[in-house]
Amino acid sequence: MNRLVYLALAVLLASLLICNVSLADERDLLNGPDYADVKSVRLRRNEISIIMYGYIPGTSSLSGRLYIDSDSNVSTGCTWPFEKGADYLALFVKGGAKSFRWKGEKFLALANLSTSFSGNVIDIVLPSTLKLIKPRLKLWVTITVSDPFMPVVIGLNSLKTNYVTLLNDGVDQLPGWLDLMRISGKLKGDVLWISLTYRSTPLPKLNGSSFDALAGLTIMIDADDNPKTGFRGAEYALTLKRMYAKRPFLELSINGELDRWNGSNWVFERTIPGSLIGNNLIYEIALRGLNLSKNAKLIIAGGSWAVLRDYFPNNYFLGGWVNFEI
Repeated sequence: MNRLVYLALAVLLASLLICNVSLADERDLLNGPDYADVKSVRLRRNEISIIMYGYIPGTSSLSGRLYIDSDSNVSTGCTWPFEKGADYLALFVKGGAKSFRWKGEKFLALANLSTSFSGNVIDIVLPSTLKLIKPRLKLWVTITVSDPFMPVVIGLNSLKTNYVTLLNDGVDQLPGWLDLMRISGKLKGDVLWISLTYRSTPLPKLNGSSFDALAGLTIMIDADDNPKTGFRGAEYALTLKRMYAKRPFLELSINGELDRWNGSNWVFERTIPGSLIGNNLIYEIALRGLNLSKNAKLIIAGGSWAVLRDYFPNNYFLGGWVNFEI
């Protein structure tokens, strides 16, 4: 019996020597989505596994950067302030990855890498020639999510001085702070007010100091009621945004921008101020100076979106790395 116990301990010790698991285990997004939150990182020989808190949806867009300091020596490799010492960089998306080596003053392309996605794990296989002496890692993962809805076209002159519901959207498989329930609008003189109502207060609850979220919605304006002019019929675009970040200090902004189509490109026209009231984001859009006919229309299509980025480890911007013993 004792021989079996010793054998089991030997097997366990051997597996630990092969598989070095970081002890970092940190939840940044207290109100989800879990699949946008990095839980831990594992290094096994030349394979790196990035473990998220939740299963990654097949429809989501994912990308990231993995920095590797192969010798834990800050005097060699990358000279950037937050990634100082990194000798290698891997850029990865769902379709694959590419590695780069720091040489001189920049990262130079090295080789394509094999990647795989299974459940809540992203696996990246590093080149077998890459020598890891006493490595340390840091990374960030970006997930783009969307809240689709049926498109709506409504005449601008049909809006009243009190809010009119422009669009109702049901409950989606999203956290409440990302789940858009209703879009409302009112018109007072030459000022258009747009209200976006969410299932809960439209801000993430962040536990760490290395996460940012940029979310928004675009509403197009067909100024002349002519589908053959402008960009797909639209002469103006209203991009209503909110940004919440801790990198490492808290930053919050609620605003947007009004752009004008000049025949070939979108040109910035003016900033749109916004505010937060309960579960509502309110944006004030000045229409003065715009060339709008009496039949101008609002086009609401495509859904709302959010770009969520988790930097790992939690003290990414304070000199933090994940250390491994080989």
